Amino acid sequence: AVRGKVVYAAAGNEPVIYRITGKKAGKFAKLPGTMVTALVVRGKDLLAGVGGKDAGIYVVDAKGKARKLWSHEKVKYIWAIEPGPAGRLYAATGPVPKVYAVDAKGAAREIYDAGKLAKNILCLGSGRDGMLYAGTDQSGLVVEIDTREKSSRVVLDADESEISAIVPDDKGGLYVSTADAAKASADGKVVPSDKGKNGKPATPGAPGPGKGKAATKPAGKPAGKGKAADKPGGGPAGKPAKAPLAAIKPGDKF
Repeated sequence: AVRGKVVYAAAGNEPVIYRITGKKAGKFAKLPGTMVTALVVRGKDLLAGVGGKDAGIYVVDAKGKARKLWSHEKVKYIWAIEPGPAGRLYAATGPVPKVYAVDAKGAAREIYDAGKLAKNILCLGSGRDGMLYAGTDQSGLVVEIDTREKSSRVVLDADESEISAIVPDDKGGLYVSTADAAKASADGKVVPSDKGKNGKPATPGAPGPGKGKAATKPAGKPAGKGKAADKPGGGPAGKPAKAPLAAIKPGDKF
């Protein structure tokens, strides 16, 4: 997470946040839990998602003091935090594959549940007109969630099993990073995935497995994949994987 010229970073083997300014780095905060899985700057505070024991969302003040904002007994990982309107936050969780809306006081409501299609929601991205996009593991789905109507639909079914990042642009398009540990062998050579999909968009008008009525707009076809990312990607298992980038262009209709 970045605030001005200050970078906040966390490693996966301890629940510690580091503060980096220029060439200087040092420990900024130690949190409960096993590891820090997400960092987001909001105003004067730093929001941290913590996994493992004492998993939840924590608010870290300017002095590095942390307080728990939200947790759920079935949530063991907060894979992503996305700021929303009116002080609201959206949390991507696992191993229950759900998205929660959390208000400034820590009250939460479930807005999406992937059910049997995934074990984790790995990433989130905010689009136009109140739309929220969620990426899953296992099935490699990008789901569009209408946070106002409480409806959802799948807009991309990728070849790869994991969606690791979603970046909406200002024209209604999406850039999607994917990964698949099954495609990376020990010697670095790509082997066929057993997923058996062709990266096709979802069936037009098909709803996602979330709550609320299905959207009626056609899903359309995304523009396909661009160049593969240079760096390997990976999901919760920490396995290396080739990470192609799929682009859904602004002209494409969902």
